[in-house]
Amino acid sequence: MTIQEFVRRLAKVMRQKRLVPQDLAVRAPKGLWAAFAEAAAMKEATARSFWSARKDEALPLLRGIFYSVATKETVKGDKRAKAGAITREETARLMQELETRLTKMVNDKLRAALATRPPSVESRDLPPATPKEGKKFKGSKEDLRVRIDSELWRLLDDECARDLAGNMSRCLDAVLWRYYGRPRLSFEEPEPKGRRAPEDIDRA
Repeated sequence: MTIQEFVRRLAKVMRQKRLVPQDLAVRAPKGLWAAFAEAAAMKEATARSFWSARKDEALPLLRGIFYSVATKETVKGDKRAKAGAITREETARLMQELETRLTKMVNDKLRAALATRPPSVESRDLPPATPKEGKKFKGSKEDLRVRIDSELWRLLDDECARDLAGNMSRCLDAVLWRYYGRPRLSFEEPEPKGRRAPEDIDRA
């Protein structure tokens, strides 16, 4: 067996055992020569003697084999990394696609939420706002103290807080005004007899 063949077989056994040439610089790890002798079909003593006699020549060859293999694996790894690398342009395109998808998703959710939301007081028709005369409001007001169902109160209170800044008086005016067919309010001046106001025509 030539020294080159000896070193190649030894390198194969060492890779299987996850060993490197430095492990043989002082003393061979336990079990190495037994495994080598079995793989090379030779006696363990013969393998030991061969290595001891030609160690100075074999060790550089062994290091060269390991260096060559490590270099090839590094090059392959670099090629795989480059093949799987994403360019800056591709990254920008992917980010743009992600932003478009997220925007569409948010808009769809928002439209669905608005579609299921009950119409607010603000979106409905409201009675005319009470005008002022100097420091006082025109028209007359009545105080009201009543008891209503708790669920109706919750709905009314939520609606007022959300759409009329919590103005319960204004909210109740709107509800009752619509319920009674949008009547003329106390501060609104009646039209002369025989003449219908545009608001009355619209209400009719």
